Amino acid sequence: MSVKSGRYVAVVFDDLTEFFAIRSDVDALIKEGISIDIYVAQSYSNELRVDTQKKISQLGYQVKELPGTNRKYKILLEPYPLENNELLDSEFRIKYSYGIGSAKPDPVFLPERNLPYDAFLLHSKRDAEIRSVYGKTYVIPYSKYKGLKKEKHQGKPNLLYLPTFGEVSSIDAFNSEAVRSLKKKYNLIIKAHHAVQFIPTEHGHYALIKDMADEFYDSDTPLENLLARADVVLSDNSGAIFDAIYFEIPVPVFSNKLNDRKLGGINTFQYELVQEGVIPCATEPEDVVNVLNKAEKLAKIQQEIKQRYFAVSSEESSSSFASVIKEYLSKDRKKDMYLMSRDILLSEYNKKTQKISVLEAQLKQLQDQVVMYENSKSWKVTRPLRKINDLISKEKKI
Repeated sequence: MSVKSGRYVAVVFDDLTEFFAIRSDVDALIKEGISIDIYVAQSYSNELRVDTQKKISQLGYQVKELPGTNRKYKILLEPYPLENNELLDSEFRIKYSYGIGSAKPDPVFLPERNLPYDAFLLHSKRDAEIRSVYGKTYVIPYSKYKGLKKEKHQGKPNLLYLPTFGEVSSIDAFNSEAVRSLKKKYNLIIKAHHAVQFIPTEHGHYALIKDMADEFYDSDTPLENLLARADVVLSDNSGAIFDAIYFEIPVPVFSNKLNDRKLGGINTFQYELVQEGVIPCATEPEDVVNVLNKAEKLAKIQQEIKQRYFAVSSEESSSSFASVIKEYLSKDRKKDMYLMSRDILLSEYNKKTQKISVLEAQLKQLQDQVVMYENSKSWKVTRPLRKINDLISKEKKI
């Protein structure tokens, strides 16, 4: 590997879930002597940033403060475009996946979330196919679960409930009677999503699931620790569905909003698997126990999904996390024909985006002016408004 001296890799993330997803890979790179700087962004809340920094420092990692001026790296590693990323300049920008697969095409596959990246480190063959329109994709094994084994236990089976946050969460849909029914058969373990824990508007949900659980864990508990104990996993529209499948734990879903986060013609993966009959789905709380029973009978079929869609071993993949990072550390952007042609394409896209932004700003100003003359029906008053609208429509069609 030929790399000039200086800073090599910056790793940026919002929370512990994202860090735990690549922790073992980061450790492997550090062991090989590759210089890595770790940063915590502030996309959710300052409270989350401070908490994440503190807990990563306690694990023995040095966490740097985001710089006040630009800092240059060979590679910037991110799970998605994060706040203050403009302060971390890089020759190459690589996106890593912090889960097995995506459960929310909107916003995960939106152009603005993917166009900034030169390459993608993924564990899902399906996600790789979708993202291949934006850059080079590498489907690699998920080292986070390497060597992890199921733990045996006595007593009631462990049900691990992993709800997401926001409008597609199932937390509000539960009622006390449904929870009592679940707890008669299962030991109910719940792990909070970091957004539920730290976003002020989600604090009500946090209190609800904490009260529901027989065992409750905050977002700083590594998911693998709980999957090792789980006999069945219940989720709604969280990527944890695919972690369960990858770890070969039966999983049903509880949601009546399975496809709310579709993007254009791209359905959510959980919706497609429900339609195929691979994952049973409850839309009412009283049906949850029934779909839990069904999921256990579908365990072998769900394991086939793992083999079909995910990179499960190094033998199946020509790349690894480390090999991709080393490839880009030794790469010269000015001599790479693929990247040179992609930069031309992005330059044209950015010009068009900027032009549309200017036109939309002009439209906003004109709309404000038209409001002042809202009683007027004069075509002279509305002509500038119509002209700008026509230009925007024309630009977006090109």
